[in-house]
Amino acid sequence: MASIQETWEKFEWTMSQVDLLQDGYEAVISQYKANCDRFILELMQNQLEECDEILRKNAYLRKDWVVVRKTARTLQTRHGTLTYVRRYYRHQATGEYSYLVDHLVNLSPYDRVDPALRIHLAELGSEMSYRKSAQLACEGAVSHQTVMTALRNLEFPEIPVMERKEDVPAIHIQVDEDHITLQSRDMDAKKKGIVKLAVLHDPIKAKGKRRYIPSKFVMTDAADEKNEDFWERVSYQLMERYGDLGCRPVYLHGDGASWIQKGMEIIPNSHFVLDRYHLEQALRKACPQRLAPDRWRRLHQLLDQSAIEEMALEIWACYEDAGVCSQETARATIHYLVNHWEGIEIANDPKHTAGGSCAEGLVGHLLSERLSTHAMSWSPEGAAQMASLRGFLQNGGQLTSTMFKKPTKVVQADIPMPDIKLKNFRFSTSPETAPWTNKRGTSLYRLQKSVFNGGLGRVH
Repeated sequence: MASIQETWEKFEWTMSQVDLLQDGYEAVISQYKANCDRFILELMQNQLEECDEILRKNAYLRKDWVVVRKTARTLQTRHGTLTYVRRYYRHQATGEYSYLVDHLVNLSPYDRVDPALRIHLAELGSEMSYRKSAQLACEGAVSHQTVMTALRNLEFPEIPVMERKEDVPAIHIQVDEDHITLQSRDMDAKKKGIVKLAVLHDPIKAKGKRRYIPSKFVMTDAADEKNEDFWERVSYQLMERYGDLGCRPVYLHGDGASWIQKGMEIIPNSHFVLDRYHLEQALRKACPQRLAPDRWRRLHQLLDQSAIEEMALEIWACYEDAGVCSQETARATIHYLVNHWEGIEIANDPKHTAGGSCAEGLVGHLLSERLSTHAMSWSPEGAAQMASLRGFLQNGGQLTSTMFKKPTKVVQADIPMPDIKLKNFRFSTSPETAPWTNKRGTSLYRLQKSVFNGGLGRVH
């Protein structure tokens, strides 16, 4: 086992051999990174093995623990593969077995990927495919299955509320769903599913010519979660962030799906607002702008006047007179407008400050970019976990190693942490004590001898 001092000297020498003028900038950057990664792995190996050796030599630090055997362990990290040897111990009283060094540095004995790399894999996996994440994080040293497992094992804590906004006059919830493809053994009969999204926020504000959503809080549904349970969670977060609603209105912006209407029954003081994107989509089916531009303008004039009857007649004329849509499309569009008229009319009601809707844009940015934009399929659990991860990160959450589920296997019993004080064993991880050597003939050795013999003696 090489000492930490030797590892440092080797690193210094290796770095000094890199020539910027000869190799060029790009090559030197790569060499520096490779040298640093190698140095980190060698230093970690030396420290872990030296800790293990300290435990072996000082039995009072591991009272009642006896050595069983030595075992090598391989751990994949962001810097490469870490391999070190440590001893396996047995407790004489309880018969429990443990790798004391792993326990000392809080490493699970069953992990093959270190916590920092697992966090990095999960963060990358929230933005790109599992295979690309593995390639970018560690040059493909782990499989895409490892990335998926790391993401599936995450448990997200509730993000604490910094302050309750009881002075906000109105509260908005943008609600929509992302349509995804579910995994199926029958490739010819693909199943479809949805992932629900609710974004709570204050009234939209303007900064110059741009508008933005302040104080966003993103929520997604769990796999197989009932609509009532989802809306109960939304209601809870609403109270946590805005306190007692009193008479303050809550505007639900969406496409009017049945599960969204369910929220009207649970959220107090709620008012439905039909998302403008879906309204325009419905009108475009009955009256395509390129085929009937005059009728298209007429429809929007009637919409601004909240003239539902005239709009219905104009849409029917698109079928009967202009022939730009079918009878079924005209009927379906009129039916859609009548059923959601309250959600349409509220935008023009001066008694309400419904504001603009952006549910479709939010679902595209927060969910569709990862879940449905490309040709991919998901299990219900995988899609829900991915949506939860993206929502957690969007809300400002930070992934930590404590969020990963513990292994189901029964690990060692409650073992007292060995009380090792490194300074008592001449053990140091700092390069501040590195300039020391016992190799005769080197300039550093001659400098040491000179200092020892008088401090200012001549160095030959």
